[in-house]
Amino acid sequence: ILFFIAAITLVVLVILYLRGQEFLVNIYRLREHSIAVEVSNWDVPMFLAVPCFVSIIVGLVLRLTDLDRDKRIQRCVGVALIFAFLSIAVRIPYGFAVRSYMESLGYSPCWQLSSPAIMSPTVWVRNPGYCIENVGSVRNPLLEWVSLQPNGGTDVTPNEVRAKAEELLDIFDRDQRLKIP
Repeated sequence: ILFFIAAITLVVLVILYLRGQEFLVNIYRLREHSIAVEVSNWDVPMFLAVPCFVSIIVGLVLRLTDLDRDKRIQRCVGVALIFAFLSIAVRIPYGFAVRSYMESLGYSPCWQLSSPAIMSPTVWVRNPGYCIENVGSVRNPLLEWVSLQPNGGTDVTPNEVRAKAEELLDIFDRDQRLKIP
């Protein structure tokens, strides 16, 4: 039981700290009119799932302390199920709302810079010229470079992003040749 309490508590902390931090960074990037923003369709649904996990933790603590009366456990399970279903139900409309909001701000999705993983955020760019083909192997360093540019990279042209991508690809290719002769 202690292991499950620790594991679920870690999940809650990861959601609140990592996803919460990334959510706030994205809000800041949108206010700066950054040229690229990574937006996840899972942010709000994950935050809605936190009470589900907390309810499970409470149920496990009740079980551990032998205070697990049937009514208490049923309440914990009920709260967990409500927030789990709410989290799942909110995901689809939230995805449409994110898409609509980002498009209203003048952003378009850039699938070349977005990770193909299921729950990874979509990269939205201010100008489709920032989307560069075949940069998957240097996607993260390129996005990091863009985020480090002053004023959200608003002064960076698509050609400068393309040049940086080519430079990063050359470095990546050279490193790969050293690893595999």
